[in-house]
Amino acid sequence: MKRPSEDVILAMEDVKVHFDMDEGLLKAVDGVDFVIKKGRTLGIVGESGCGKSVTTNAIFKILPKYGLISGNIWLYEKDGKELEEPINIAELNPTGDVIRSIRGGNISMIFQEPMKAFSPVHTIGNQIMETIMLHVEPDKKKAREICVEALRAVGISNPEQRVDEYPHQLSGGMRQRAMIAMALASKPSILIADEPTTALDVTIQAQVLDLINNLKHENNTSVIFITHDLGVIAEMSDDVAVMYLGKIVESCDVDTLFYNPQHPYTRALLKSIPTADKQHKGRFESIRGTVPYAMNLPVQCGFCDRCDEAIKGVCDKGYPPNVEIEPGHFVRCFKFADKGTEGK
Repeated sequence: MKRPSEDVILAMEDVKVHFDMDEGLLKAVDGVDFVIKKGRTLGIVGESGCGKSVTTNAIFKILPKYGLISGNIWLYEKDGKELEEPINIAELNPTGDVIRSIRGGNISMIFQEPMKAFSPVHTIGNQIMETIMLHVEPDKKKAREICVEALRAVGISNPEQRVDEYPHQLSGGMRQRAMIAMALASKPSILIADEPTTALDVTIQAQVLDLINNLKHENNTSVIFITHDLGVIAEMSDDVAVMYLGKIVESCDVDTLFYNPQHPYTRALLKSIPTADKQHKGRFESIRGTVPYAMNLPVQCGFCDRCDEAIKGVCDKGYPPNVEIEPGHFVRCFKFADKGTEGK
C-alpha cells in the first residue's frame, strides 16, 4: 500500500467492525476512512453509540472475540522510522508479537475510565514500569526512574511517593494524569485519547487538555481525540471527523467545521450548543428523535428519520455517497451527490 503522503503515519480504509449477535448483525463501525498526520490532532465527535470508541479499539486491536473487522488499517512508521512495507493492523493477530510491539509503544491509549483500566491490586508504578520495560528500558531500576519522571511531567506532586501507591489512593484527576503518564512514557507516535476528561471537574479537565496539547507539541505526537464535546474539539483539534451511526458523515479541518458546516447532522450539533448570549430566550434547539440501534437497519441514510432536510424518495432509498465538495472537505449527504468528486 503506497503511503498517501510523507506526513501520514496511519490510514484507515473502509474499516468495518460488525458484531454477530443472536438478534442480528450489529454494525458498530460501517466503512470508516481517515488518515492520521504527524503532529496533528484528529478529533472524532458524535453522540454516544455512534462508533467512536470502537473505531479506535480496532486500531488498538482490543475488540471482543466476536467482533468481525474488515478493511485496512495501514501503519507507515514504527519506532520513528518509515517501514519498507506498511503493516496492516487489521490483519494482525490481536495477541501476536507484532501488535504487542505496536500497542503501548508506537500507539498508546488514554482510556475513558482509569479506575477500570488500572489493576486495583498493583501499584501505579508497577503498571507504568511494565510498559516502559516492554518498549523502552528493560532494566527495572532505570525503568522506575523513567516512571517517576513521567509522573512528574504530568504534574503529579511528590512522584517518588505516588509511584508506590495503588489506584484507589489517588483522586480521579490524579488517576487520569497517571493514565496519561503511562500512555506517554514510551513516547508513542500516536496517542489515542478516549474522552479523557469524562467525570473530571472543569479545573482538572482544563489541566488535562493543556497537558495533552503541550506534550503533543513537545514530542510531535499525533493525537486521536474522541469526545462528544464540540467545545473541546474547537480547542484541541486540527482536523475533525463527525461520526453518526458507524459512518463519518463529515470530515474537514476544524475551522471549516465551525464556520462552514455542510452536513445536516453537523449543523444540528452546532445549533444545540448552549451559549452565553444574554439575548437568547426560550428553549435551546435539539435534534429530534434518538440514534437508531445499529442492527437490521433499512437501506437509507442513517440520519434520514431525524433530518429536517431529508428528501423523500431519495434519502430513504439508499446510502448517500461521500463527496469531496472542496479540497479536504468530505460530506456524506445526498444534497451533494452531484457536486464535487466522490471519495471513499
